Amino acid sequence: MPFKWIIALFSARVLTGFFLKWMSDRYYPVNDYTFLQDEAYKEYRWLLNNPVDFALNLFQSPYENPYGNFLNATGSYWKDLANNLIIKFQAILNLISRGNFYINCLLINSIGFLGSIAIYRTYIRIYPSNKWILIVCSFLIPSTLYFSSGIHKDLFVFTALGLLIYSFNELGTNRFKVNHLFLMIFSLITIALLRNFLLVCLIPCSVAYLICKYTKIKSSYIYITATILLFAFTIAITSINPNFSPWKWIVERQNEFLQLKKAGSQLTMHKLENNSKSIIENVPMALEHGFFRPFVWDASNLFSILLGVELYLFWVLAGISLFWKRKMDENTQTPIIGFAILLSILMITSIGFIVPNSSSIVRYRSLYLPFLLIPIWVKFSKKANQSNTL
Repeated sequence: MPFKWIIALFSARVLTGFFLKWMSDRYYPVNDYTFLQDEAYKEYRWLLNNPVDFALNLFQSPYENPYGNFLNATGSYWKDLANNLIIKFQAILNLISRGNFYINCLLINSIGFLGSIAIYRTYIRIYPSNKWILIVCSFLIPSTLYFSSGIHKDLFVFTALGLLIYSFNELGTNRFKVNHLFLMIFSLITIALLRNFLLVCLIPCSVAYLICKYTKIKSSYIYITATILLFAFTIAITSINPNFSPWKWIVERQNEFLQLKKAGSQLTMHKLENNSKSIIENVPMALEHGFFRPFVWDASNLFSILLGVELYLFWVLAGISLFWKRKMDENTQTPIIGFAILLSILMITSIGFIVPNSSSIVRYRSLYLPFLLIPIWVKFSKKANQSNTL
C-alpha cells in the first residue's frame, strides 16, 4: 500500500476520534470517553506525586470475593480492571501530552490503526486482487471506524482481535515465526483482560479452526457443523447441569445489564432463564437485536438513522450475494475466513441476548463487521477468482 494512503487512512482514524469525542460531549454529556479522560487526569496527578501507589492500586480489589467473578458484567475486579487499564495507560501518556486529549487521541489511535493493518494484511494474502475492497472494509466501515477510534476498550479490543486473526493465519500457513506466536499470546491476554467474554467465544472457534487445518474437509462444512453442535451442546448441558452451562453466563450478564440505568435506545427484552426452553425461545430475539437493530424508524436522531442505513446496506449486499452466481475459488475455504465469520456470529448473537439497548449493540457489533463484510463484498468482484493459492 502506498505510504500516502497509509497517512490518509491514519488521518481519517484520528479525525474520527476527535469527532467521536465532540459528538459524545455534545449529545451525551455523561459518557464513557469523558469519564475515562477525567479519571486519567486524576491518575496522572497521582502518578506524578506517588508513582508506587499509582502502580500498586491496579492490583487492589474492593470486593468481598476479591478476584472471582471473572465473567461478571458488574461487581467484579476483572470488569473494573478493563477500565482501570485504559485509565492507567492514558495517565502514563499524559506524561507526554500533559492531559491534552487530542495528543492522546493521536497516540492511542496509532495502536488502533494496527488492528486495521492486521486485518488488511490477513485478507490481502487471500484476496490479493481486491486491494480497494479490503482497504474500505479494513479501514473505512463507518461504524467500525467510529467506535474503534475513541479512547476506550473498543479500540484496544479491535486491535487485539485484528492481531489475533493475523497471527492465527500466519501460524497456520507455514510461515511460523516466534514473533507471530508472541503476538497471538499478547492478543489473547489483551482480550482476556479487556473483554473476557470474547475469550469464551474464541474457544469453539479455535477448535473448529484446528480441525480445518488438519483435515481435508471443506472449512465451510466444519464451521456450520461446529455452530450446530455448539448450540446442541449448550441446550444439552443446560438440561443436565445448568450450573456448568455457558448459558448461565449469558443469563447473569443480561441480568446485570438490565440493572443498569435505562438508555434512550432501550429495547424490550425477554428476561432470560437458565434452562433450555429459554435458549430456544429467545434465539429469534437475539438474532433480531444483534443483527438487525436499530430499525431506521425507531431512530431518535440523524446519527442513529445513518447507523441503521449502514446496517441495511450490509444486509442488502448479504442478500444479493446469496443469489450471485459467480463461482468463487478455493481460497474462499481458507480456514481463517470461517474462523472470523463464526466468531463474529457467536459474538453478535451473544450481544443480542445480553445487551438491552440498540446504541450499545451498534457499538459492540461494529468491531466484527469487517470479518462479515469482506467475504460478501469480494464475492461480487470479477477479480475474486484471481487469488493465489495459499
